[in-house]
Amino acid sequence: MNIGSVIAPHLTSSIEKLTVIPLSDFNIFSADSLPTEGFDLGFGVTVEDFSERMAKLSLGVWERAFSQDQMKEIKNWSTCLVHKYQAEPVIGNAENASSNFLGYVIAHLRLIAPNRTSRNDELYLQVTRPGELDPLRCSKSPFWPQIHLTDCEKVICGVTLKHLETLKLWMPWIVEFCNDWRSHYPLWVSLDFLEKFYLEYTSFRARHLFRVMALEALLCSEHDKDYGRQALKSKIPKLLGWHFDLYGPYQNDSIASRLPELALTDNLIDDMYTLRNKVAHGDQMPPDWLKKYRSGFVDEDVSYASVLCEAAGSMLRLIWLKIISC
Repeated sequence: MNIGSVIAPHLTSSIEKLTVIPLSDFNIFSADSLPTEGFDLGFGVTVEDFSERMAKLSLGVWERAFSQDQMKEIKNWSTCLVHKYQAEPVIGNAENASSNFLGYVIAHLRLIAPNRTSRNDELYLQVTRPGELDPLRCSKSPFWPQIHLTDCEKVICGVTLKHLETLKLWMPWIVEFCNDWRSHYPLWVSLDFLEKFYLEYTSFRARHLFRVMALEALLCSEHDKDYGRQALKSKIPKLLGWHFDLYGPYQNDSIASRLPELALTDNLIDDMYTLRNKVAHGDQMPPDWLKKYRSGFVDEDVSYASVLCEAAGSMLRLIWLKIISC
């Protein structure tokens, strides 16, 4: 279903519905507070304090499906991403389109500010009377956190009002992208791989592969003279500049210590791609790459292989920011 039909429906019999996803890591490093009326992102999407309404909801029907701890966590959802739309009284394509749309919104917010918001936590509601909500469907991840962030991303993890203001500027693009993703297929593949990185919680090797493949989807084409490694070595420095500090965007002024400089060099891109190939081809990586390379801010130790994954993520995020800002 085209998201436009959810945002601006043409239905003979429709009611107001809401898709609600808890926003993780809101306001961790900022004194900003959410406005009482919420933050309107446009296109039916708001960020709201949903805690009072969650407390009033009757969720007893799901008590058999979720543990007591999970039910308590659901009841404690507070700052939430909310999509309001009109749809038929029965559950159908509109709910799926709304959830898919919020997936695009969350993925773009993660580009602006690393955070652990996940579509695995989701609640569908319908408005029965003014001010009254009736739950239709609820999903809850069996574990938390569901989203894997690298050590450098954890340093600046958190969403502020400034980030939401940037997201609001991006909303027309997000709606276009969601509606017509086939016309932006390389971008869709890149964002899909990037989100798969965040959802992969157990395999470091798979995470690195997802990130470099996301870069390849953006920068490589079978029609180009340069392909794969050579395309990345040719195009990334042109976009970001040689010796650009890839840890620069992850520095946090509220933390006394700083991440060390991670300069964009030919050797760094080479090593990043070599690691990608070793993972993809089932080869062993150099033992030294698995040894401690630097102390972590959140993780205990960060290996050189992990640094290469962080470098790929920084390149990818910065290039995406440039593309959307054009």
